[in-house]
Amino acid sequence: HRRRHSFPTRRSSDLQLGNATCVSQGFSGGALQCNSPNNCQFNTSQCFSCGDGNINPGEQCDGANLGGATCVSQGFAGGGTLTCNNSCGFNTAQCVNVPNPYTLCVNPNQAITGAGPGINNPSNINVPVAGTVTDVNVSINALHTWPGDLDFRVIHNGVSRYVIDNPGQPASTFGCATDNITVTLDDEGNGGAVENTCANSAPGIASPPNRTPNNALSGFDGASMQGMWTLTPEDLAAASGGTFQQWCLTIAWQ
Repeated sequence: HRRRHSFPTRRSSDLQLGNATCVSQGFSGGALQCNSPNNCQFNTSQCFSCGDGNINPGEQCDGANLGGATCVSQGFAGGGTLTCNNSCGFNTAQCVNVPNPYTLCVNPNQAITGAGPGINNPSNINVPVAGTVTDVNVSINALHTWPGDLDFRVIHNGVSRYVIDNPGQPASTFGCATDNITVTLDDEGNGGAVENTCANSAPGIASPPNRTPNNALSGFDGASMQGMWTLTPEDLAAASGGTFQQWCLTIAWQ
C-alpha cells in the first residue's frame, strides 16, 4: 500500500488574493475578498474609505459625522468648532483652549466720586467658558486722592465680597490718605491685609507683594466661573475723587 502524505491546505481565495489588500486597491482599510474560489475578481464590499460618511475602524470621524464629539469632549474648555480633516481625524484648529489660571481684564476708566452710590456704576467682566472655581485673585488700579474713602465689592453668582473696605480705618480716623491704588488681592498673599496697608508715597495701596482682601475671595470657590463678574467701587466721601482705571480677574479652575 502506498502511504498518503497530508500537506497544510490554504484557502483558494487566499491564494487568489496574493498580496492584495483593500489598501492596495485604493481603500483606507477593510477585508478584501474573492468573489468565489473559481472567480479571481476581487470583492471589495468589505473595504471602506475615508469620506464615505461612516466612522470606520481607525477613523475618528468622517466628513460631518463627528460621532457626537465636540471641542469640549476633546479637552478644549472654551468650546469652538470641531471639524474632520481629509484623513478622517479630528481638526481642532477652531477649538478654544482656556489657560489655567484664566485672566480677564477690563479698563472702565470710570469716575469715582462721592456723588452717589457706586452700585449704580458697576464694571463687568463676562467669563464665557465653564469651569469650577478653585481660587480667585483680583487686581485693581485706581487713581484717587484718598483711598481710605473707598469700598470695592466683587459680586458673582449671588455671592458678594467687599475686597477693599475703607483701608486704614479704624487705625486712622479717615483711612489711608496716600494717593492711588495698584494692588492684587489674593487670599494667599504674603503682603498682609489690604486694610492695614498705606505707604508713605504713591501708590498708597500697592503690590507687589499681593495683599489679602477684606473679605476672603474663597467665598467663590466651588462656583461656576462662567457668567458675569462685577466689581463696584464706592466713594464714601464727597470731598475727593478719582478714576477707576482697570481691574483684572484671575481664576484657577477645574
